[in-house]
Amino acid sequence: MADLPIKFLWATFCKSVVTTPETGDVNINGVLTGLAAEGEVQINDDGAIAKNIAIQLGSVTVVAFFQRLLALDQHIDVGVELEILIPTREPQKVQRPIKIEADKDHAILNIKVEGVGYLLPNAEGSYNNVCTVRYLYEGQELGRAELPVRTRLSTPAS
Repeated sequence: MADLPIKFLWATFCKSVVTTPETGDVNINGVLTGLAAEGEVQINDDGAIAKNIAIQLGSVTVVAFFQRLLALDQHIDVGVELEILIPTREPQKVQRPIKIEADKDHAILNIKVEGVGYLLPNAEGSYNNVCTVRYLYEGQELGRAELPVRTRLSTPAS
């Protein structure tokens, strides 16, 4: 494999990212250290308990910081594959470009992950899961961001 042109330094989940067009400054709003949800075991009209329950947590943004590894006078324009792993769902893969101008030393890449949700057994208890975004360059993992998700299901009051 050829030398890597970029290095993954960090990534985090947040509520939103705002970039100032004039300066390129990035403001990360609402850094998320985890998500928590509570719900009730679902009982059908006939009194039967459904096998699974769908938990929807909405959307989050993940922002990543990449540093150049090539000489400062070289323009970098590479494709990075993001693999989004959400429990009980098929992995999603998307391609995103990373461009670093010749006079810059880093790039910031953010992506909105829509409809974070998953299936759980429809039974009382606490469930711990992790949503993961992996960053890959030519099949090699550069880094990842992970977001713990805790869900508590209780039996509905009669």
